[in-house]
Amino acid sequence: MNNIKMWAENITRDVYSEYINKYSFWKYGIKVFYSPVTFRPKLMIISYQPGGDEKDYEKEEKKDYEKEDFHLQNFNSYVDTNHLMSRKVRSLFDFNGGLELLKNSVVFPLIFFRSPTISIWKQENPQRDKMEKFSFSKVKEIIDKLQPQKILILGMKTYDELKYILGTAENEKVLHKRGPSNERMALSSKCGGYKLFAITHPTGARINTSDWDSIRKLFEKDINII
Repeated sequence: MNNIKMWAENITRDVYSEYINKYSFWKYGIKVFYSPVTFRPKLMIISYQPGGDEKDYEKEEKKDYEKEDFHLQNFNSYVDTNHLMSRKVRSLFDFNGGLELLKNSVVFPLIFFRSPTISIWKQENPQRDKMEKFSFSKVKEIIDKLQPQKILILGMKTYDELKYILGTAENEKVLHKRGPSNERMALSSKCGGYKLFAITHPTGARINTSDWDSIRKLFEKDINII
């Protein structure tokens, strides 16, 4: 087993231990990596939080974790599953070489604790702040260990939280806004020495076809600037 894979499995072990020992009341479970893990990936993708509920956790991870088996999945969820989020993310990579780039990306969420909705996470979890603080510390550890060449961030809330984790953003440029509301839909910046490209949440923001096409073209242009 290579050192990076062993390290990533230990990260998963740490998250599970924190969950079982402190937050097992949160019945929806956890999820860490959505892909294999590599050093210096061309692209890292960070979403906000795993969705799903206890049934998804039981189906995907729970039995392995209870047996102290923290192996990484050998596929990228955005490539090899057909959930709405996966389909939408794949469409973002609809350019020459895009699917291969996505396949080789390292994917994980900002918050490792599953929640069916953000409102449930905020309104029904009295330990939310502590659980987020723990997750953020591990996210920083993962980024610094893997040293991605670029980070794609799914959701502007995810981006704002990641800035808090990595430090003050430099050269922040809003590249696309939504109509008269001026809502941020795509931006680039550098934060903590890492190049970031953030987009509005692919499935939660009611993006029209024209805006999504503009975001995709901006991303394709940006990803070729490493």
